[in-house]
Amino acid sequence: GSSAVFYSKSLNKLANFHKVKHRLEARNEKVLAEKTAKKDAETSAAFEKRRARAERVLSESWAKYPDQEGYDYYYNSKTQESTYDDPFAALNDPTYVDQVLMGLPDDAGTVAVGGDQSGDVAAQAGIGAAQPQTDERVEAVR
Repeated sequence: GSSAVFYSKSLNKLANFHKVKHRLEARNEKVLAEKTAKKDAETSAAFEKRRARAERVLSESWAKYPDQEGYDYYYNSKTQESTYDDPFAALNDPTYVDQVLMGLPDDAGTVAVGGDQSGDVAAQAGIGAAQPQTDERVEAVR
């Protein structure tokens, strides 16, 4: 009778409600994903600009040279420091990029753009003066 019709209509309304609910949830997820992707892209673009600027800052003072055994070391012409640690290697780390751009000391108390503060690596390696002689090949690091 009439209760069966009422029950059937109620089930149809409930089924329609769930369809609409699922469509709204799917749309909301899509909108949220689009907003997140846009924000990530903007953040990524901003980081790439900062990273490129930090790379230019490092390139102004750091250059790569081979030692007497053929190993690369890096010399900072502004601070006259040298290190075997590539100052460009951590440019994908946002914290390091910020340190380079702001000249802040890192956890060890050294300035990120200043290199190894433990002494002259070239002298420790026994290759004489850290700064290359004019007749040596010089490869600027980008």
